[in-house]
Amino acid sequence: MFTRRAFLKTLVALGLWPGVTDSGRRARSVVLLETWVAGFRYHQGPRVQHRLRAGQPLVLRREPANPYNDRAIALYTGDGVKLGCVPRVDNSVPATMLDQGVPLKAVITDVACEAPPWEHVRFRIKMAWGG
Repeated sequence: MFTRRAFLKTLVALGLWPGVTDSGRRARSVVLLETWVAGFRYHQGPRVQHRLRAGQPLVLRREPANPYNDRAIALYTGDGVKLGCVPRVDNSVPATMLDQGVPLKAVITDVACEAPPWEHVRFRIKMAWGG
């Protein structure tokens, strides 16, 4: 008879159990924010939007000297193209976490080239640990 415990062990061993890493430790994450890229049309975003894809990682860079917002967080592609920023109304917590050295990850969740300019690229920021 296949017990529940044996079934779960099999899922973990095969890597089919969500949130469990190869080492068997449970990977955990929390989504801090999901929103649209602010200022997309004023930076290099429109030039590269044809090659942006959901699931593509983004680089977060604090810009404390930004003349418009001292909590600014710029969003870059992996090859250094600035897409815009985290919206001002949403950047307080992630900026504080970045300033304290907390590793955060950002990823594109949606690209809509035909949408209004302020809704071209949606992204998510999350904090992950344990994996």
